[in-house]
Amino acid sequence: MVHLRTKSREWWFAGTLAVITALGFVLRFYQLDDLPTGLFFDEAMNGLDAIDTLNQTGIRVWIPDNFARGLVAEGLMSHLQAIAFSWFGVSIASLRAPSAFAGALLVPFVGLLTRELFRTRLGALAAAFLAATSSWAILLSRQAYPAPLVPLCAAAGTYFAVLGVRRRQTWALVLAGVIFGAGFYSYAAYRVMPLYALVGVLVGLWVLNRGRVLQAVAWMGGAALVTAAPMLWAFRVEPGLLSARAGSLSVLGSGGEPFTVATDIGRNGLLAALKYHVNGDLNWRYNISGEPLLDPALGGLFLVGLVIALALIVMSFRAPRSSRKRQFGASAALVVAGLLITQIPEILANEGNPHALRSIGSQAFVFPIAGLAVGSIVRWTRSWGRAARSLVNAGVGAALLISSIVSVQAIFGTYREALGHHYNTQTHLRNVAEYLRASGEEDDVALLGVFLYDRAVIDFLSPGLNPTYADTPEQTRDASVVVLVGGEPGTEEAVTQGRWLQRREVVDLRPDTDSDFIVLHFGQGS
Repeated sequence: MVHLRTKSREWWFAGTLAVITALGFVLRFYQLDDLPTGLFFDEAMNGLDAIDTLNQTGIRVWIPDNFARGLVAEGLMSHLQAIAFSWFGVSIASLRAPSAFAGALLVPFVGLLTRELFRTRLGALAAAFLAATSSWAILLSRQAYPAPLVPLCAAAGTYFAVLGVRRRQTWALVLAGVIFGAGFYSYAAYRVMPLYALVGVLVGLWVLNRGRVLQAVAWMGGAALVTAAPMLWAFRVEPGLLSARAGSLSVLGSGGEPFTVATDIGRNGLLAALKYHVNGDLNWRYNISGEPLLDPALGGLFLVGLVIALALIVMSFRAPRSSRKRQFGASAALVVAGLLITQIPEILANEGNPHALRSIGSQAFVFPIAGLAVGSIVRWTRSWGRAARSLVNAGVGAALLISSIVSVQAIFGTYREALGHHYNTQTHLRNVAEYLRASGEEDDVALLGVFLYDRAVIDFLSPGLNPTYADTPEQTRDASVVVLVGGEPGTEEAVTQGRWLQRREVVDLRPDTDSDFIVLHFGQGS
């Protein structure tokens, strides 16, 4: 009977987790081509790189700096985007699909990791639900950046590592090593993970005998080294790859006095801590400008979970090595260490702080910590009376429901309608590209006011049109159609001066987004 009851609970857990995962996929793929509405030039450049990857043979460990941005990119996401292009064609949706898939796949691994660490089914399902519906996680998964691979590799790698160590499963240890090694091909923020691995080894030595830990390290470390070998070889051949752009963005490379550097690090650390509950990222591409990354309900559960995790760590110091209390303390130490270590890329950066993207790796630990809070509350109230227990459980359920409603409305309502979103994701450039494709204007078209990086958006969305990019009104003189994307006051008068203007139209493909532009049609003569 007990066996059947346990099996029934396992099926219930797996089924519920599958439903929550499906919800995560829906929230990331629904209208993926239209939210964010625009296409930022970084996304477009990644798309052009992916097209280049698709047309090449062999594996590209690194993507070269094709657009003079001062950085090279890890190659994993470019290959995933190239695969998406080969399956579904080149489009905004297929460009963003690998990132959305990675973000959605984080959901079940957050649930599995939370359960494996803290032995709580309800807490695990709560953590997965929060990951599925978090506005922070949803938004960053809906853009064509490699960053969502970081928390996915961190959560999945940690899950299989803990699973392999606790249950003595060699296949899980090897898989954990492969995932941790693959993460080095994802995004620069992942490079702090060796420090996390070191903490994991120390935590293992704290609760297990040395031989068992060294055996796990051998399997995981070997698999990770084999997986990351091409990347490590690239570092050896071209050491500058390791510090490309990251060096110029680091406070450690700013050349400042030690006191100034320490002050900057302290300030960045404070901003990193406050971004979850007080003041979040100001950049509309990564967040509703200035809003906390966590909604009040999720933020409250996260704080409660963090306090519980710290208490578990403190209480475990005097517990016997193999005791349940020591094991829970080790689990708590692992997620708290992961939370702190994944802040390092943000804290060491000298611009854009607080930064939701550079600290994206912390998603792998924020949601399990919140799940720990839910699991602990449910566990503590088991001995209470039915009325009190029901009231507490209802409160926890209401918090989860409120969190999901607030977060989903924030992305699909507030964010979608905000002018800051349209401006910062360059909706106007998408409109220009769609106009050029629909109008059939292929010859003698000049675009005035499209900056160097922004041209990648037009090139990706309007392949084969090859418009002339003009920096000054004089460079548009030979064009029969001039699109005014931007410019100083008086630009239109300078373009039309001395020319026969046949037609002037204001194109507004998406009203209420402040993304209209002017098209001037000229005839022959003057």
